[in-house]
Amino acid sequence: MKNERNPLLFLDRHDAGAKLAESLLIFRTKKPIVVALPRGGVPVGYEVAWRLKAPLDLLIVRKIGAPENPEFGIGALAENSAASINYETAAALGISPPEIEEAIVHASQSVKNQIQKFRGGKPMRPLLGRSVILVDDGLATGVTAKAAIHWLQKQKTKEIIFAVPVASPGTLEILKTQVSQLIYLLAPTSFSAVGLWYEDFSQVTDQEVLELLDAANQRVNLAA
Repeated sequence: MKNERNPLLFLDRHDAGAKLAESLLIFRTKKPIVVALPRGGVPVGYEVAWRLKAPLDLLIVRKIGAPENPEFGIGALAENSAASINYETAAALGISPPEIEEAIVHASQSVKNQIQKFRGGKPMRPLLGRSVILVDDGLATGVTAKAAIHWLQKQKTKEIIFAVPVASPGTLEILKTQVSQLIYLLAPTSFSAVGLWYEDFSQVTDQEVLELLDAANQRVNLAA
């Protein structure tokens, strides 16, 4: 019997990025900067940046998870910013203020480590007055996306285009008023987790992030 793959599934993040880029080509004349959320958003962002002939940069944002369930976000922390915490959700989960503070400290250190590891401690490219395409591999609760969008707004960008291959319909409704445009390929009503819409959703390594950044930077330098 022939094994036919589900056409709704992305092969991997590179495949998702290539498909997402097709919906973003209309923005190429704006000479945007593609900003990816590491780690998972980097392979997606790399493919988008390549097809749009745009530079690729990283915005370091760390989800702050519940102590007993780190994957469930109660807030997020973007680089050089105060943490954004949903205290009502934290209280409902019985998370104490000291536990929240401990989680914030841990997230802050993780952000600093990634800035050093991925950008050598350097700041991002200047974003003032630029069109920014913010990319991730998917949108679930949206806690990191909200923190990233808020951070970009403070940089006085010209516009923020948020782009993801797959997203929760409910979260899309919340975010659509916070950005200039929201681009997505799938918003399944049966959404439960980003990884279920990828055939290969293996963890992106630090080394892969560094290699993709280096390749993107070399491409930009050759085009200059």
